Amino acid sequence: MGKLTILFSILVCCVPACLMIAYPIQEVEEYVARTPAPVEDLVYARPFALSQGYRWSSVHDEPESNSGVIVVLRVDPELVVPRNAASPILYAGDRMLQALNFGHTSGHVIGLIPGDVDLSETLFWFGSPTAPGRVTPKSIRAERAHAEEAGIRPFAAEKIESVTKPAIEATNLEALLRGELADLVLEYAPGEGALARKWRLPEAKAEPDPSRPGAVKQQQ
Repeated sequence: MGKLTILFSILVCCVPACLMIAYPIQEVEEYVARTPAPVEDLVYARPFALSQGYRWSSVHDEPESNSGVIVVLRVDPELVVPRNAASPILYAGDRMLQALNFGHTSGHVIGLIPGDVDLSETLFWFGSPTAPGRVTPKSIRAERAHAEEAGIRPFAAEKIESVTKPAIEATNLEALLRGELADLVLEYAPGEGALARKWRLPEAKAEPDPSRPGAVKQQQ
């Protein structure tokens, strides 16, 4: 199989066009984010491994990854409403969460954390509103410092153990999207079910929208 490019969303900044039509953009003056803000709960976690790696092209110098952890987070829906403005960034440890849906209709965000992840040391929080393309390792360190000053901490080991499922393997990201990730969207964010159904189309391929940085590229 040649290079496959799949378009997927980064929280409130990047989302397939069909969802942009379904969910109206909220005007910026209607809401001012108070950040840093914690996520409300970790409701699901599952390690994954892929035979074919992928690279998240929205992140500066992000290395190719073929493993990580799937998470479902319960969040304040107001923090993830689609807006025609910079929006709070959802972080996981030392990086942005690779969020796959908005979460504003359900209060649940499904996402990926690539690489070797220790959830007991992973802080989840919303940082200052900005564009994902402007996030750098330096800015993440500054945002984390603010979060820690605000008293935000990782989830307890007992909590993590209670929601963690057995590891899953898949051929590539496309297979993971069609299977486990689509199931999670339908279970935890049914109002965004169009996203899961799109992933399961016979030809679930989409060229990246150049106006949005949220493309995942799977390598040959």
